[in-house]
Amino acid sequence: MSKKFRKDFRLTGQRFRETRSSIEEAKELERKFEWYIDSAKFGDFTSFEKNSKPEETNKEILFKDFYEDIWLNEYKNGRTAKASNKVPTQITVKQTKNIFKCKILPAFGDYSISYLNDNKQLVVKILNEIAEPYANIKTIKSYFNQIFDLAEFEEIIEVNKIEKSLRRVTDVRKQEIISKKNRVNQALTASELRSWLQAFETELDNKSLIFMDYLLFQLTLKTGIRKSEAYAFQWKHVNFKKEDYLFRTKLS
Repeated sequence: MSKKFRKDFRLTGQRFRETRSSIEEAKELERKFEWYIDSAKFGDFTSFEKNSKPEETNKEILFKDFYEDIWLNEYKNGRTAKASNKVPTQITVKQTKNIFKCKILPAFGDYSISYLNDNKQLVVKILNEIAEPYANIKTIKSYFNQIFDLAEFEEIIEVNKIEKSLRRVTDVRKQEIISKKNRVNQALTASELRSWLQAFETELDNKSLIFMDYLLFQLTLKTGIRKSEAYAFQWKHVNFKKEDYLFRTKLS
């Protein structure tokens, strides 16, 4: 901002200085202030005055309000995860909402976003308490960090101070479960295996198990492949010309 401009508009306060995490965000801010300047040249200071105090109104927004009013909609449209822009399925959204309802919001909902961001020790303490009985703390940490990344983007906080602190939250319960599994013989007896297989047949007949899940079960059981590999299969990958329905060696 030139000296002449500051003099013409009687601006005597501290110069505006701000940083952004990407060129796109910086250019967006630049365009925003160019618009303010153009408006001011014609005597319109209203838009600048309305937008010059966003931090005062947004700074005390509660965690639960930010989640419900801002984050959840962005999450449903696949715009919160850094690694992927994939839109979550309805089932995934339902599971995520349950995690927030049962685990995250009861612990953090009534705190403001800015307060939590400035009190990392409190966040780490509460998350470690949740991790003691709850094995899937990694998912909670991911959602929690997404909340504060978006809060930073929305300029409710200057910077996400929570991200590095989340490394101090350990998956205590998960490690206990893994250790216990390693100590206990996990193999089924012949009788248990027969009962297990019969249960799938019964649930299919009772329609409490959909055919798609039954097919996935039979596919992994008969071939020994991983679930992640089975998820990639499509009907075109099956050779129906052979009586034993062998999979093609090369997936098309």
